[in-house]
Amino acid sequence: MENDEFSTLRSHLSSVHGAISWLLEELSRLPEAKSTSEATSGSIELSDLVVTPQQYGAVANSAGDATKAFAQAIAEAALTGVLMFIPAGTYLIKETLSLPWNIRMVGAGMYRTTLEWAGNAGGVVLSTQRLSPTLITDNTNFVGHLEGFAIVYPPRLLTSNATALYVAMPSGTIQNIAVFAGQGEPIPQTQGVVLDGTANMLPFRATLNVQGGFESGIVLQCNHVVLEASTTAYTQDGIVIRADSLSDGSGPPYNVNILGSHGFRNKRSFIRAVALHSAQVFGGFNESFSAASLYVDASCSGFISVNSVSTVGGARMTTYSPDTRIFFRDPQDFTSGTFIGSADGSPVKIPEGTWIN
Repeated sequence: MENDEFSTLRSHLSSVHGAISWLLEELSRLPEAKSTSEATSGSIELSDLVVTPQQYGAVANSAGDATKAFAQAIAEAALTGVLMFIPAGTYLIKETLSLPWNIRMVGAGMYRTTLEWAGNAGGVVLSTQRLSPTLITDNTNFVGHLEGFAIVYPPRLLTSNATALYVAMPSGTIQNIAVFAGQGEPIPQTQGVVLDGTANMLPFRATLNVQGGFESGIVLQCNHVVLEASTTAYTQDGIVIRADSLSDGSGPPYNVNILGSHGFRNKRSFIRAVALHSAQVFGGFNESFSAASLYVDASCSGFISVNSVSTVGGARMTTYSPDTRIFFRDPQDFTSGTFIGSADGSPVKIPEGTWIN
């Protein structure tokens, strides 16, 4: 590649959002271009590094259906291993987009790139395949990367079984993904983001922002997950921990880590445990006013360690399970004291630094 071609490519990539800045680092590792007389016939084009839906006809901020263009770009990125970049703008999606196990899909930012659901009410916007547990050894669990875009689910389409993002056997990373569905009353059997069933031994990292009338904002049905700096708002239950639906033999979720997350105006709970082996909640903040910070379902067992979690309004914890052990350390409650709500409704003081149940 000639020097001026190399410089042009670097300049073009520099104008793209920071989410693909690491591509520049890859380019910097290439040998410096030789003079014209010494240059080889091979060259690197932008299309060798990035694919966009625009290459297949998608038009941002238009009334046109972008589903086919997105599906083609996803297939190309998965086949070639290049990055799929979604430029800023809103794109209408009318059918579920299937995510291959190795896709790397990056937008210009959760407030700049938007996938808006325009299909049937109660549909799924983005979904990986519901893989068989026997395929884990074939490296078909999700090892891709999703970053920097929002999924908008119009409230009029938010009906039973609606799900914005479903990822089976997650092993890659999800960063700065948002789901917005208005601020109406939560609709039964709706879910913002579902992370489902994995036997992977490496921690899976996710940073999510889910706001809207979902029954469950973020559903954790997997092991070794690190949910960090996430926000849920206006849901019934912000973060739900429950058994996976893939029957992969892993049992109730374990090594679930919820770090530095924020709940705002969720209706029943910020965190609800339905099935559990072990979990840690560290450095969170709940501002739900009437909802419990931690709601432990009667069917739940296992243990939860809660560290430095603050609450404004509502009960610190409501528990109906005699089989779940909870350890509180450094609790803070700004309005109602540090109390646990028992099954009969009577408040009980939480002894700091000791086990409950």
